[in-house]
Amino acid sequence: MRSVPPVARVYVLLVVGGALVCAAPAAFSDTSWSAVALLACVYAGCEQAGRCRLVGRRAPKGMGTFFPVLLAGAFLLPAPAAALVAVPGALLARVEQRPAGLRRSWRAAQLALGIWAAAQAFGA
Repeated sequence: MRSVPPVARVYVLLVVGGALVCAAPAAFSDTSWSAVALLACVYAGCEQAGRCRLVGRRAPKGMGTFFPVLLAGAFLLPAPAAALVAVPGALLARVEQRPAGLRRSWRAAQLALGIWAAAQAFGA
């Protein structure tokens, strides 16, 4: 963690905080949690497809991110719930460089904010 400048750590924390603020209203709304769980599981499974031994040898190195599932979440769910779809898959994704925890947090937060913004734009 020492290799990451303090300013970058603060920036990641701010982005994670922004993602939490965007996703927090999902807990207080009439969210279809089964749909959120289904889409999150599908996305997490697609993130893991590159690690599978059956697919792993033929899978491209950068394979894993499956944005159509996230887009479906933006179209089918309210914005705060759609932001939650990307979190499990991003936290389970492969990280090439250290620090892995910081990079996973960054990826989960940026995807959550992106899907939240897409759902807001679709709703408008």
